[in-house]
Order: sequence, then structure tokens, then C-alpha cells
Amino acid sequence: MTEITFLGTSAMVPTKDRNVTGIYLDYKGEGILIDCGEGTQRQMNIAGINRLKVRTILITHWHGAHILGLPGLFQTLAISNYNKTLHIYGPKNTKNFIELIMKMF
Repeated sequence: MTEITFLGTSAMVPTKDRNVTGIYLDYKGEGILIDCGEGTQRQMNIAGINRLKVRTILITHWHGAHILGLPGLFQTLAISNYNKTLHIYGPKNTKNFIELIMKMF
């Protein structure tokens, strides 16, 4: 069974009722995160989603509203002894951008 949770459906600016872009899919017990805007971890808390279940991140494009939550998520996974392989897919140059994020943090 697949369960879809909309973590944010606002555009680039969060509102009182809606966070920026983020969608979580639970597919056969493993998590797929589509975009990770700022505040995505908080939205996961509210929805009762265990971020350690995330195995794959899909990045639709490199606008801030879609990726600014990545550094915090990476840090949370690191301090939580995340020991799985995290697969990240995105547009051209995604590997370079992820490497830059990892160097900065």
C-alpha cells in the first residue's frame, strides 16, 4: 500500500496554514520524500512521520522552497545514527549541489 502525505503545498513563502513544498510517500514501509523545503521536518513531526524511514529523496528542481530543508534533515539523520543508504535523485548537477551542501554543513 502507498500512503501520500502532503507536508507542504504553499509556494515559496509558508503561510499560517501551509508549509512550503514537501510530499512524503510511504511505499511498502519505506519513505520517499519529494522535495524538502524549509520546515519539512516540523511537518513530519506534526504528521507523525519518522524521518529515519526516508530512504529516497526526489528533488524536482533547485529553488529554495524545494531544498532548503535538506541541510537540517541531513544533520538530523547524522545525529540519529542513520545507517541506511540515502538515495537522492534530481535534475542535472544534483550530485554537485548535494556535495556542496555536505561541505557547508
